[in-house]
Amino acid sequence: MTTIRLPATLRQPPAVGWLGLFPALLISVLLYLPTLGYSWNADDYLFLTGRDLSQVLDLFVPGRGIVSFFYRPITWISYVADFDLWGANPSGWHLSSMLLNLICCALVWWFVYLLRGVLTASLAAMLFAVHPAHPGAVTWIAGRADIPAMIFTLLCLIAFGFYLRQHRLGYYLLTLFTLALAVLAKEVALVVPALLLLTDLLFFPQPQWQQGRWRPFLLAKLRLHLPFLLLGGGYLLLRLWFSSANISSFGYGLNLDTRIFGNLASYIAMLLSFANVERMDAALVLVLLGSFVIISLILARWAGRLAWFGLAWLVITLIPVANITAYDPATRYVYPLSIGFAIFLTAVLQQLFASTIAGFVSASPNQEEANGSSPLQAAKPHSQYSLRSGLTAALLALLIGYGSWATAVHNEEWRIGADTASNFIAQLKVAVPDVAPHSQFFFVNIPIAYKRAWILNEGLPAAIHLAYSDSSLHVYDDFVYRYSSFAAAIQQPATVPTYYFGYTNGILTRYHDAAELLAHRASPR
Repeated sequence: MTTIRLPATLRQPPAVGWLGLFPALLISVLLYLPTLGYSWNADDYLFLTGRDLSQVLDLFVPGRGIVSFFYRPITWISYVADFDLWGANPSGWHLSSMLLNLICCALVWWFVYLLRGVLTASLAAMLFAVHPAHPGAVTWIAGRADIPAMIFTLLCLIAFGFYLRQHRLGYYLLTLFTLALAVLAKEVALVVPALLLLTDLLFFPQPQWQQGRWRPFLLAKLRLHLPFLLLGGGYLLLRLWFSSANISSFGYGLNLDTRIFGNLASYIAMLLSFANVERMDAALVLVLLGSFVIISLILARWAGRLAWFGLAWLVITLIPVANITAYDPATRYVYPLSIGFAIFLTAVLQQLFASTIAGFVSASPNQEEANGSSPLQAAKPHSQYSLRSGLTAALLALLIGYGSWATAVHNEEWRIGADTASNFIAQLKVAVPDVAPHSQFFFVNIPIAYKRAWILNEGLPAAIHLAYSDSSLHVYDDFVYRYSSFAAAIQQPATVPTYYFGYTNGILTRYHDAAELLAHRASPR
């Protein structure tokens, strides 16, 4: 196996090489700059009630409910910093998410640069930057967790690459440290030990393997990778100990039923940048999964090692999110997968371009003359390969153009969702300018989502508490998994000021009592 292609300095890419990163960063800035004018969506409101660093440790306490299941202190610290820097100004929070995404783009470029050089890295970074599923993690502030997780994942892989080349203890310790930060950003980074092993086996020499010395080979790999496995596995066991009930409620645990295959199909559809992902019937699921597997395996076999690496990355990061059965598939979960997908597509495009160039060189005028042919006779092959080169460039332009357009479309969905949430709160404040402490609000048909973007959902109580600057208010709505508490509360005699509202076609309507409210309630959602 060939070695990883590190720069001669073994420190950083040459100054000229870094220019290859500029197109990806420019595209990313242009795509997400409009989001600085967006407002809040859904769970975003939960972060506006004040956050501090003491809560990072407080969260890791048994009995804290769903919060302990989402123990992500690194991501939490980013929200603490945003609250301290920007307060209730959404532009600053969106700027932070945009900058984090730019860092991730740069690290995708650097990691692929270490594997294959400047051109390949530039293609991978651009394809990553324009993936249309990213607004779920970048534009939605509350969906940010995947970005810091992937930042530290890529730093971990880069540090590991330097260790395998130089064998310095500092790089190995840095690999362990960044792995710990990655899993503390989001649980998806628990797959990083598998990515480290994959990088080692595919891009670094394995002399013992080549010599057939299996026992020394296995022992060496065990010594090298065991600390990563222990760190990831130990943290996983710790989380299971603290949050086993919540983890089960989310459906984790290799759910080999029809739902998991539907999830797989939905995430693959998002990877392929379908504009809208709806629930698919069984036949469509089988067709999509089967076609994707067959085509990707054929392309990986043709494109070589980098394509296999990208495809394996995709599969490794797909396994944990496909097991989430409590929620419908969401675009933010595709963020980690899209790194592998970008690497896979880059390898395929590079192989297509390389085969074109190889054919062009083999049919050059000098070669033709050496074979006894005239330059005129060589004109036809030249035009043929020029056409293939043009088609390759056109395919790349099409991918980047479509990705940019589809990303803008998804961003617009989040803008509309945020505007809808803001309008909902504004109508409520007009209907009820002031409320007494401990007042009750009952809502039916609240705007939950707009296409692939969340509007209110979990953020409704926090949004109302903020609107009236009163956390004592009681808020109930009829969303399906909160309906039991809604039904129980609305049947109780009202002993405090109580307000009843329904939402239809963008209009918030106030009702006189519970009976009138329930009469206008739509079917369960």
